[in-house]
Amino acid sequence: MKLTKRKGFNFFRSYYDVYNELETNQQKVDFMDALFDRQFQGIKPLDLKGLSKFAYISQVNSIDTQVKGYEDKLMSLNKDVPNYDPWHGVNEKLLTPTAQEKVQEEVQGKEKEKVKEEGKGKIEERKLKFSSTLEPYESIYGRPLLKEFNLYWTEPNKSNTKFRQELEKTWSLERRLSTWAKNDKNFNPLKNGNQQPPIDATERNRRDSEATTKRILAKLRPDSEPNGSAQEPEGFDGVQVEPSEDL
Repeated sequence: MKLTKRKGFNFFRSYYDVYNELETNQQKVDFMDALFDRQFQGIKPLDLKGLSKFAYISQVNSIDTQVKGYEDKLMSLNKDVPNYDPWHGVNEKLLTPTAQEKVQEEVQGKEKEKVKEEGKGKIEERKLKFSSTLEPYESIYGRPLLKEFNLYWTEPNKSNTKFRQELEKTWSLERRLSTWAKNDKNFNPLKNGNQQPPIDATERNRRDSEATTKRILAKLRPDSEPNGSAQEPEGFDGVQVEPSEDL
């Protein structure tokens, strides 16, 4: 049995994904053995071969970062111990089991903070990408309305991992902007934008249907003017004249 002073480490999803890509059980065992030996013993694998070796190399940066964080913390606690080895030269008086667990918690905490900071950078990039999709509509709705629209839909959640628009199950930018403009009392197409807002599909279909109906009615009444009013006989002034009895 291999003795270890380390209590645990973060097992990332990428380790599991790479593990599942391996073809044989032996390859999977070799990869996991190498991972555990590195994390719990500090031993770098030297005899890995084939796909197991490629799998480990693909994750080596993440693995070594975790190990280094653990080693650095132990070294700081035992900086006064000559030739201290964080894996073998543990001074039990300086590093009790409780202190060791505290070290592990701090290392994991730093790793979580790092992941969180990386997530913040990614969400800011996605916000900028979302904002860029609004640029083509500036001539229609104007900058003030688009600014308010953007501020509302890029509000992040509590964990700062996603913003409001990303939490929507369905999304149509044109329809959202159209509805936003209708609900904005201060919006004036002639003032805020240089163009009229686009007509949505429902309104377009209604107008097309009305135009088609008018054309059909006009064909059914050939004696009608283009504007739909019936033609009257020449000289007709709207008064019915009775025939004279003298004629």
